[in-house]
Amino acid sequence: MSHPLPRSAPEAQGVSRDAVRSLFARLDAELDSLHGLVLVRHGHVVAEANWEPYAVDAAHALYSVSKSFTSTAIGFAVAEGLLGVDDRLVELFPDAAPADPSPRLAELRVRHLLTMSTGHAEDTFDAVAAGIASEDSSGVAAFLALPLEHDPGARFVYNTGASYVLSALVQRLSGERLLDYLTPRLLEPLGIVGAGWQQDRHGIDFGGFGLSITTRDIAAFGEFLLRRGRAGGRQLLPAEWIDTASAAHVANASDWPDWRQGYGYQFWRSRHGFRGDGAFGQFCLVLPEHDAVIAITASLRELQEPLEILWGALDGLFPASPPERSPEPSRADGTQGAPELAHFEVPAPTGARTSPRLASLAWARYQLEPSSGFDTLEIEPHREGTTLVFEAEDGVQRIHFGATRWIPGTSTRPAEPATPIRARGAWVSDAVFRGRVVAADDPHGVDHELRLDGDDVVWTRTPLVSFGPITTRTSRGRRA
Repeated sequence: MSHPLPRSAPEAQGVSRDAVRSLFARLDAELDSLHGLVLVRHGHVVAEANWEPYAVDAAHALYSVSKSFTSTAIGFAVAEGLLGVDDRLVELFPDAAPADPSPRLAELRVRHLLTMSTGHAEDTFDAVAAGIASEDSSGVAAFLALPLEHDPGARFVYNTGASYVLSALVQRLSGERLLDYLTPRLLEPLGIVGAGWQQDRHGIDFGGFGLSITTRDIAAFGEFLLRRGRAGGRQLLPAEWIDTASAAHVANASDWPDWRQGYGYQFWRSRHGFRGDGAFGQFCLVLPEHDAVIAITASLRELQEPLEILWGALDGLFPASPPERSPEPSRADGTQGAPELAHFEVPAPTGARTSPRLASLAWARYQLEPSSGFDTLEIEPHREGTTLVFEAEDGVQRIHFGATRWIPGTSTRPAEPATPIRARGAWVSDAVFRGRVVAADDPHGVDHELRLDGDDVVWTRTPLVSFGPITTRTSRGRRA
């Protein structure tokens, strides 16, 4: 297991252990669901919590927290003289720019990509993706071909396509993919190993998403930001860059209060400090006023809610006059006592391992409606719970649900990428089975329910999170 940061008892860093426990209990009770949380104070990890089947030292998809790493790569490129934030895009990508750029495009600069004030009326990533897929274009060319409805710098529009162009820019100027460029400059000095970044078919890291590291690694990145670019006794990046990147450069609007505090260089300002954040509750919260960092990975539909809970807990976590306690002496491994550790579990159905009906169903096969995406469903008992077997022309998906623990498995349909999963489920009545399947390394998952009625079965599945509306799909089957 990696420990990028030193560890300490909360009391040794002026943090209330009771307040930490109270915070963890509330987060567990009110949110579905967190995966991991790491709290850092004065440069020390003072508390960690994980929600089974996730762990704080396992890789997790960051979604748009990736953007903050992309911005930091631009900072290194600026420090090394590869470019400036006022460089024009048409000059940086002359081969991808239109022959006769519009006046607005001619004025589009690196800083406008960093601050998501490019002049576009909407996110450009769909157009960028089409360019990536095209044989006659590229992602950057597709971005530069789009009309600019507003003057660059005039207004904020969230723009993942701009982040992709920043990644492509780092690769063009450095000759290395974004991840390889960041590894010796940032990741290795922070103790981050095993990072992965999704690439397009041309070998360009997506920039705006696709980075996977651990919750502890997010905390190490936050500590680097809190120390204004310093880590391991070295100034890795000029402090002025961190100050500029984390400042508000453009106003933004939202119904959520923490999404209308201004936007920096791929960082959000918050009511407390600043942050990188990603879809479904991935957070790197930097709190200079408390000399603290909070890293979170999660699977959440509502992103303001965890921040409301955290902000309400700050005074208790970091009391102005903490109780007088003597710091525990440093140990041989450099730690100052033990952090507060908590272990919870992602919510999952509970009930019986098997059903009295299952004996007669063990060899039963249900013919499913064609709209289900599968031909047949079988229900099988196993020693720890229930197995659902879905069969189609292109292969078989077999999911083992544990009644008392999460069982690891793999999504194995040939038409889809194989991905590690975890499953837990139980019979909540003789005729109703409920189970939850989660991806092992990202926020996605599905709740399943089977209702048995004589020779019929009704199968429903509801995604845990979605970029669009949450839609429950229902399919019916009959005993074959």
